[in-house]
Amino acid sequence: MKGRTLFSLVLCLLLVVSLTLPVFAEGTDQPGISLSEEEGGEGGAGSGDQGGGSEGSGNEGGGNEGGDQGSGNEGGGSEGGDQGGGNEGGGSEGGDQGGGNEGGSGSEGGSGNEGGEVKPHEHVWEVEESVTKATCTQEGSNKVKCKICGAVETHVVPKLPHSYTNACDPDCNVCYHMRDASHKPSTTWSKNAGGHWHVCTVCGEKVDVADHYPGPAATEDKDQICMTCGYVMTKALGHVHKYKKEYSSDATGHWYACEGCGEKKDFQEHVFDNPCEPVCKVCGYVSDNAHSYGDIFQYDEENHWLVCTICGQEGDHIAHVPGDPATEDTPQVCAVCGMELAPPLNHTHLGEMWTYDEENHQNLCSCGMVMEEGPHTWDEGTENSDGTVTFTCTRCAYQKVEGEPKAAEAEFPWVLVIGGVALVCAVGAAVALIVVLVKKPTGKFSK
Repeated sequence: MKGRTLFSLVLCLLLVVSLTLPVFAEGTDQPGISLSEEEGGEGGAGSGDQGGGSEGSGNEGGGNEGGDQGSGNEGGGSEGGDQGGGNEGGGSEGGDQGGGNEGGSGSEGGSGNEGGEVKPHEHVWEVEESVTKATCTQEGSNKVKCKICGAVETHVVPKLPHSYTNACDPDCNVCYHMRDASHKPSTTWSKNAGGHWHVCTVCGEKVDVADHYPGPAATEDKDQICMTCGYVMTKALGHVHKYKKEYSSDATGHWYACEGCGEKKDFQEHVFDNPCEPVCKVCGYVSDNAHSYGDIFQYDEENHWLVCTICGQEGDHIAHVPGDPATEDTPQVCAVCGMELAPPLNHTHLGEMWTYDEENHQNLCSCGMVMEEGPHTWDEGTENSDGTVTFTCTRCAYQKVEGEPKAAEAEFPWVLVIGGVALVCAVGAAVALIVVLVKKPTGKFSK
């Protein structure tokens, strides 16, 4: 009875130990076990019993799996087992005393039955050598060494990011890798005389550059604008003059006037025949020009008139206005100009003096009254020896000659003949006289 009770207690004790052993194994530093995350992370170590081997139920805890199965234990983070010769783990390798222990990359055990002691730590790497430089197209690699334990590894250097000028640049400046990138244009147009465009709000580049799209042509009061951006392409023309065909005028001149605004075109001063002319010869403007007549009348038998002192033009010819009738000693005169219309009654008008020109004649009284006037009256004419005809006025004795003189007839040159004969006689007489004078005497006085 006592034996069964003791056996039961031992069996219970072994069961408790087997259940709690994996828990204590996780935090226990044992030779040959590595906690390095570089070689498989954390894992529970398995162990086996010396001898032919024993089979256990297996331990599971904290992410480690292990089991005693003669040949070894296998855990999730590390592998190990008791198999006479040694233990193998995923993160570190080691073995219990027996044939020998072998460590993995984390640590190595002793050559004999004793394994090396390695304290768990987090590697602190430093770059010893750059094996390959990373670019934006390929990874690089560095040779690194732990500052704590001296472990050496080769680490991969990730690819570098692509290099772009700005957020709108679509291709890498190094490898020309294309990406999806686009400008973010402003919502308002920028513009000048050459066209219009949007400005990217990210990089400031011009996008959507285009020529202006002209709207309706400019009018008097409306600009011509671009239908896209509103740029004023042609300003409003302002008022367009439309000139009348007839002249407008004032006292200074005449011109063509715009129907809308009255603008003057082709202004000219008025044209008059003389300074006193009241009507412009071009536009028909009637001015206030007027003749300046003096107060001295000119007259003839029937009328009298005034003469403009500016241009010399005669005024209207107006008939005389008889004054009081003549008396014995006073004549009758025109009441306007003073011309004598009738002599005094005791005076007898006599035609005593003729005046004339080529066409007309006048017979004046000694008092100055014209007794008679009119055109000449010609007689039948008298023929002259040279063939011309002389006509005489039957009233005033004025004469005129008409016709061309006849050429004189050629007469025999008796004068020349007589003169020649006389000359010959004279020459002969002179010769005879000379002969007589030079002839030698023949008398007694001669030698």
